[in-house]
Amino acid sequence: DTMKKRKALTETKSPMELSAITGLADFPVPTPLENLMKKHEDGVDGAGADAPAKEFNLDTIKNMEFSVPPSFKIELAVSAVVEDEELARQHKELVETKSVAELSKLSSV
Repeated sequence: DTMKKRKALTETKSPMELSAITGLADFPVPTPLENLMKKHEDGVDGAGADAPAKEFNLDTIKNMEFSVPPSFKIELAVSAVVEDEELARQHKELVETKSVAELSKLSSV
């Protein structure tokens, strides 16, 4: 049934019409994400056939909790940057006293 609808759609519309994006609803939503969006009438998460489909919108995505898998996490080689206070003061004075054009010039390599 879905294949017939898609075939009819591709036969009746031009590639330009098919590629036009009119809103967020034009983007395909993966099935696992659709299943997360569906709710049973009793409020339990699930993907039951009798569950009403929930409207897909940005607010729903913003309210979802996401976590990064441990395999994507790495330890930082440097945990903090310690800058010399005298050097920081000199940089601040330099920025305050010179114009942007003067600061952008290379005086040595």
